[in-house]
Amino acid sequence: MTAIRALGLGIAMLTAWPAPGPAAEPAKPEAPAAEPPAPAAADAGKLKARIAELVAQLGDKEWAKREAAGEQLLEIGRAAEAAVAEAAAGKDPEAATRAAELLKKLKALPERKPLDPNCTDGYQPVYGDRTLVQTFKAPAEKLDAVRFRLARTWTVPADDLVVELREPGKPEPLATAAFYTDWLDWTGKPEGAKSAKVNRFFKWVAADLKAAKLEKGKTYELAWRSEKSEERAPWLINCFYRDTYPDGEQSLVRDGQPVKSERKCDLVFEVLAGEAKVGSAPKDADLNKKDEHFGLGPDGVDRRGKPPEGADLPKSAFF
Repeated sequence: MTAIRALGLGIAMLTAWPAPGPAAEPAKPEAPAAEPPAPAAADAGKLKARIAELVAQLGDKEWAKREAAGEQLLEIGRAAEAAVAEAAAGKDPEAATRAAELLKKLKALPERKPLDPNCTDGYQPVYGDRTLVQTFKAPAEKLDAVRFRLARTWTVPADDLVVELREPGKPEPLATAAFYTDWLDWTGKPEGAKSAKVNRFFKWVAADLKAAKLEKGKTYELAWRSEKSEERAPWLINCFYRDTYPDGEQSLVRDGQPVKSERKCDLVFEVLAGEAKVGSAPKDADLNKKDEHFGLGPDGVDRRGKPPEGADLPKSAFF
């Protein structure tokens, strides 16, 4: 029995639902008079600038900032290798030492693969201090439920997944639901009647987030967290690696602070309110595939396998 259940949070049954109805894609804007830079080139330029910013931060006077820079460079991966190698040969002893250690880890990382922006098997992990947030515009004054697609890795998460409906900028949630996976008791049987089998294949689940009166058309946010779950065994929330929901966006919060992202994503979700609903599923997405395994992570690493024997890799390298 976890601490979250002890606090008496309502457990929302994990329930399979039929695929959501298609949501219309936003209309494409007219071509501008001047040709903009190609998206790939623009993204590459932003990434290069971000890497340079983080490498410089390796020598910051604040320990926390130096640590955060190293973690974020490791998340960026091999694309940061050249800049980190240059810093390792620099004159700042603190930055050079950190860069040298970081360079070893970067060289040991598994190869990253290009992400398909049209994929339906992308995901964002939830664990520890990593909270996912997705904003949306309320389709009505009262919500019936929120649906999203959920999976896990080889290992069962160590804590419940908590979902909150919040008003941006306000700490107290308007409504809360919690999920737990197939915990087993000492006889090998599921613990309690409300256990549900969450595995490595995405399935639709519903969170009962009936809240006090909302303001139709106003922006609210959904937040997913699992504070005692670990990086090696996270919850996986299905997402698109592109901007599929024009009225909201997905973001990441760590230790209460927003984390700058290099890529636009939207979590796969649907908000139900009577006859009204909003969601992120584009019309060309098939979200009713049977046994759709989670795909590449947001960093382009395939974690579906097991780590090589004796590999000295960070915990985040494989699930």
